Amino acid sequence: MQKPIEITHLSRVEKLMVTVVIWDDLTHEEESLESPEWHKLALQETENRLATGENRTPKTIRMKIRLLSSSLDDVIDGRLFYEKQGEELGEYFFDSLFSDIDSLTLYGGVHPKIFGYYRMLSKRFPYAIYYKLVEEDSVAVVWRVLDLRGDPNKSDGH
Repeated sequence: MQKPIEITHLSRVEKLMVTVVIWDDLTHEEESLESPEWHKLALQETENRLATGENRTPKTIRMKIRLLSSSLDDVIDGRLFYEKQGEELGEYFFDSLFSDIDSLTLYGGVHPKIFGYYRMLSKRFPYAIYYKLVEEDSVAVVWRVLDLRGDPNKSDGH
């Protein structure tokens, strides 16, 4: 067994940047990274809220991308979390996630399907972007943007 890598001397921002590098490496094997069961439950909850009218109408970001209010809330929550971790890290998170989402204009539909949704992994942060193609595959609707590190609704999450 290898000796654990000592990271206690790193600052919080340096530790988060190491996480970004590790995440970048892990996403090269996207199909082998499993989505946790709580992602399935969060997606089902969004389906139910949309069916009852509780979830607001999709918002158009670009001509071919729409975000449900639940996905916007997810990104805002992530931004607030990372903003607490280091100066400008929240803004970097926000820009990175929207860059990933924007790439759906070119790559929508090429990602593996998980729980009945397409799942794209963020390029810089441990987040999964779940979306569906609708209207004859011309519009990608982003349902959720979920943290892969743990369920934030549990006390040990985030």
